[in-house]
Amino acid sequence: MRRTAHASLVVFTHPLHDPASLADYIANHRDTDYGTTDIESIELIRYVRTMTDVQLVRLDMVALR
Repeated sequence: MRRTAHASLVVFTHPLHDPASLADYIANHRDTDYGTTDIESIELIRYVRTMTDVQLVRLDMVALR
């Protein structure tokens, strides 16, 4: 069992056309302040890969308010 968690901000469903440019962009914006947000709930999901897509299956949800 994994004992870690993460937040996916982006999920790619196809190979990147220019991965080096994406890596450069991330490196150049590593310290950018994008602000804050209020989160009302979190979900535990599972990624299910199909032949053409990635589907997200919600396993559970927790309301934070």
